[in-house]
Amino acid sequence: MENWLEVVKHAWQHFDFAFPHCESSAQCQARMVRTLRYLVQGQAGNVLLVSSHGNAIALYLHALDPSYGFDNWVAMRNPDVFRIYYNSADPLWDHTFTLEGSSCP
Repeated sequence: MENWLEVVKHAWQHFDFAFPHCESSAQCQARMVRTLRYLVQGQAGNVLLVSSHGNAIALYLHALDPSYGFDNWVAMRNPDVFRIYYNSADPLWDHTFTLEGSSCP
């Protein structure tokens, strides 16, 4: 798709937009939030590593911090690492986390 980046930007600007038989940003974000909640249930004290596609991760980060958007997605590294704590009812994103010994933030 020649205008792929424009389509992704449009999807970030219009969370309910989706091509036929595809999920919208809103649906993907809800799926990510629901899935991560499910994965951490009963895992108190454990460390979980979850891997996914960059846009799905970015949409999840947007759920935690609505200021995280398209430009942040564009700036994500491949691979990239983010730390989320589930010590309370709501997940907390550690914005200061850097992976020791890596070029990933």
